[in-house]
Amino acid sequence: MNLGWESFGGAGILSISALYAAVGLKITNTFSAKNLTIPAGICATFVVCLTPLSIYGLQQWLGVWPDESVYRDYHRYIKWHWLSMELGTLAIGAIIAWKYKYPFLVMPIAVTLWYMTMDITVMISGGDNTWESPCVRIVVTPSLNR
Repeated sequence: MNLGWESFGGAGILSISALYAAVGLKITNTFSAKNLTIPAGICATFVVCLTPLSIYGLQQWLGVWPDESVYRDYHRYIKWHWLSMELGTLAIGAIIAWKYKYPFLVMPIAVTLWYMTMDITVMISGGDNTWESPCVRIVVTPSLNR
């Protein structure tokens, strides 16, 4: 969806994310009741992965998002204001991991901690995130010209 999310506005992003999370938790509980741990773990992990988008939508809706960056930049650039999304993801990840105890739930928590270390490093260094800095997120895209 990339920039398609932006057309919904903050309230739309939050609503869609909350709806997806509710459906994800319902499916998680259904799979868990049937003792299907792998699909239940994947669905629970999906809910944790929705958390940054939900927080972004909430901040957009409330008008407290600090600049013109968009959600798709979350995985590309290092900025201090991603911290609220990362802290929220850690909180939700810890709660869901405590409740469901599926191993795959560690993955979004680990990625969030990795992102957080990069964002905190930039905050401490005063915003130096040049290519020479060891804290630049690098997105590898396959080349179409081989």
